[in-house]
Amino acid sequence: RRVAIVTLMNDAMLLLRDQFVGGKFTQVVSVSEHPREDADFRSTITQLKAHNPDAIYLLLWSPQLSIFAKQLRESQLAIPMFGTQNMEDRDEVAAAKGALDGTWFVGLDDTAAEQYFAKYRARFGSEPTAGGPNAYDATLMIIDGLPTGHVNDFIHQLRNFEGSLGTYSAQRTNDFELRPRLRCVAEGMLVDDCEPKEAGANERGSWR
Repeated sequence: RRVAIVTLMNDAMLLLRDQFVGGKFTQVVSVSEHPREDADFRSTITQLKAHNPDAIYLLLWSPQLSIFAKQLRESQLAIPMFGTQNMEDRDEVAAAKGALDGTWFVGLDDTAAEQYFAKYRARFGSEPTAGGPNAYDATLMIIDGLPTGHVNDFIHQLRNFEGSLGTYSAQRTNDFELRPRLRCVAEGMLVDDCEPKEAGANERGSWR
């Protein structure tokens, strides 16, 4: 498969770009980097037409995510898109007005965070932004670690931490043992447990 990467010039997104390119999972045909203020992606889309990738790895955040998707569809390009936890922003999915339909991503399994979501909705009257449970848990870790005077060491040595995402521990790979979940966008909504459908002769890929 031939993949084009469209990314925000942000440390986290550039790291994901580098991991994807370095992993050599597929052929990367182009990489487009954009500052936070970019809102016109038409020149990048013109380049995508020339490269004709099989898919686009979309590493943008709100509001660029929905803006890019709408401009891509307005150009009549039906290239499938995939991403990461940036896709979990329900406001962005709604703002895309269907342009993100068919997009898939791997995020965290936040099934255990229902209590967090319920409390957030009750207090703020809206859905939390993408990564809300992660930020909540990270804040709890810092608070718990402050009395030790060595917050970084405390977090790296965490075992059986109880947070909004359930009970989990730190790993030696500088991350946490959290379960992933495959999700996609369908009819303007986030959908769980979706499966890719192989593209036929006249299709660029879809979901079933």
